[in-house]
Amino acid sequence: MANDRGTKEEEEDQEGGNFRKGPWWRTVLRAVTAAPRFRDRAKVIPGACHYSAEFDFFEEIMLGRGDVVLETINEAGKRVGYLVGSQILCITSPVFRAMLGRASSFKEGIDTRRAAILGHHRPAVIRLEDDSDALGLVLRVLHHRYDFPDEDVGSQRFVKITEICCKYELRKPFQALADDLKELLDLEHVVTATNGYEDCVLISYVFGYERLFTVATKEVILWSRKGLHFEHNQRLSASTPSSTIAQLEQERNNRANILRTHIESIQTEWSAPSSHKCLRATNGEHCEALGLGNLIKTIVRLRLNEKESWDQELNAIFAELGRIPPLPLVSHEQCDWVPALHDFVQSTRMGVKGLKLSDSPP
Repeated sequence: MANDRGTKEEEEDQEGGNFRKGPWWRTVLRAVTAAPRFRDRAKVIPGACHYSAEFDFFEEIMLGRGDVVLETINEAGKRVGYLVGSQILCITSPVFRAMLGRASSFKEGIDTRRAAILGHHRPAVIRLEDDSDALGLVLRVLHHRYDFPDEDVGSQRFVKITEICCKYELRKPFQALADDLKELLDLEHVVTATNGYEDCVLISYVFGYERLFTVATKEVILWSRKGLHFEHNQRLSASTPSSTIAQLEQERNNRANILRTHIESIQTEWSAPSSHKCLRATNGEHCEALGLGNLIKTIVRLRLNEKESWDQELNAIFAELGRIPPLPLVSHEQCDWVPALHDFVQSTRMGVKGLKLSDSPP
């Protein structure tokens, strides 16, 4: 009776999409939490089935009962095939369920049903464009073939896994693995200590890490040029929602425009013929001449009237404006426009906030 009840609970959990409670998920979760690092030791096996000769690398993930081959191309341009079970894909992924389910009108679903009805030994082949290594790891987890790995899964590979989870709506079955990976990779620290912030945007978005999402998007705003371009060939994942990208670009441009408008207002104020900026009773003309000269020199040196100067990284703009030297005139510090600009730049930088997940709906 106990075994029958356990089997029934597992089936109900899988049908309802609740993979944290079922015995299958507990087994995978124990393997992940017990491992010192989250890796993947499974090797791609050439020649696993009689039809595998069509592929450069082939792995029979669903042993003996696979009815679908997921094909992709690796970085070397080689064909990689994974033999999997369509029922498992349909249970875990709404996208695969729409593609391969009983009611599917897609060619892939029709081919899979035809092969089952006719008793063909040759499974249907579905061609995908996903990263081959990350796809293999995801499929092994879904098919209970997870094993302890030989090498660490870094943040970039975590992104590849996340892209697949996002594309095929696999957040729920992978949530606990993602939680463990987030802690093992110490992403809360990485996002501000290295160049990993662009990777953390998609990871935090897909798996619902509110604080990490806010911190990562703030770093993107501060370190991106106009158009959300980065140094060192960094980039946001192509799976990042367009609404999030638009919000990030708007916030970055808004901050740059605030600074540019402020600089223009200083120019207008100091260039007015009737303007008197010296607050002291002595050396007034000398003070104003120095202040105006410093302003003109700064505008020319930093090319602040040129559009390209405001298209660079926001942090670089903050740094350049913060390095403008003040007036070298003793007792006329209050007349100078530079200290007030430094305060404005600092407050503008402190005002940069990351996005909230609630502002970036799925």
